[in-house]
Amino acid sequence: MFHPRLILACILLVTQPALGQLSQQWVKRYGYTSGADIARAMVLDNSGNIYVTGSSWGGSVDKEDIATIKYDPSGMQQWVKRYGYTNGPDIAYAMVSDDSGNVYVTGSSWGNSIDKEDFITIKYNPSGVQLWAKRYAYSNGPDIAYAIALDGSGNVYVTGSSWDGSVFQEDYATIKYSSAGVQQWIKKYGSSGPDIAGAVAVSGTGSVYVAGSSWGNSIDREDYATVKYCVQPSISLGSPNFSICSGQSVQLSAGGGTGYAWSPATGLNAANIADPVASPAATTSYSVTVSNDEGCSGTATVPVTVNRVWQIDVNASICAGGIYTFPDGATSTTDGINTSHFLSSKGCDSTVTT
Repeated sequence: MFHPRLILACILLVTQPALGQLSQQWVKRYGYTSGADIARAMVLDNSGNIYVTGSSWGGSVDKEDIATIKYDPSGMQQWVKRYGYTNGPDIAYAMVSDDSGNVYVTGSSWGNSIDKEDFITIKYNPSGVQLWAKRYAYSNGPDIAYAIALDGSGNVYVTGSSWDGSVFQEDYATIKYSSAGVQQWIKKYGSSGPDIAGAVAVSGTGSVYVAGSSWGNSIDREDYATVKYCVQPSISLGSPNFSICSGQSVQLSAGGGTGYAWSPATGLNAANIADPVASPAATTSYSVTVSNDEGCSGTATVPVTVNRVWQIDVNASICAGGIYTFPDGATSTTDGINTSHFLSSKGCDSTVTT
């Protein structure tokens, strides 16, 4: 018994073309010598050019070089650049490109002794010209970079593991370079065992996130460990210090963040605003913690010096027919009370009652 609907369904299944089917366009091979050449990272630029990097045997035992290749979208090789520091292994593990077509490569480079690898980070321009190569070595042990990232300003962030001088004791090591290759800072994170960073990312506001494995206090017990480094706010102060007279007030002011916390709260009309009014009874240093939307904070201090207002009572006497001169220059020949006003050396309005 025929079932027309079933037959139609079968015909459609057979004749419908496959969607998203891929076809091989090209294969490109690179072999430098008779030794091993291993690609470990790849990136595309905005024009569709392909960059590949890794390690390439340099003709002698344990002598790999970093080999970076650029192909155009059709697979035509544009250039090959090799980096070899000494007679030891140089291996690239990660790479990234920027909007201008520059490519950045990072990995490890042998540093002239056993188990002495250094971080190596290299920048090439779109034509393959090496613009700079930066090395980082913390101690006499291995330092190996595994990941790299860029921020919107072209700064370069590299992370990996760095030996801290004891057995099985690597730490995360994260470095920031400017686009010109100038080192900005180094941050390290470590537990009591090996810690190896394998990934790095940068937010639009400049916070840096690093992830990898961290020893969990027992054999074969690594944990995920994700670390955030954030950019502290650039704190601006209305004035770095104040000098007032006793009984006066002054308005403090801070900027550069979205949250403010002043301390001590004594003498302030509010402690959690950018510009509180301070009326301290004695000299006080006010600290302000400024935080931003990334949860990062910084602290600044504003000292307020309170100068004394003098109130002096003086008893004086003269003989009959004499003349008394008061501090303000006034004179008297009879009994009475005189109040003289003057400014102290700190500019405070003080009085002498005679």
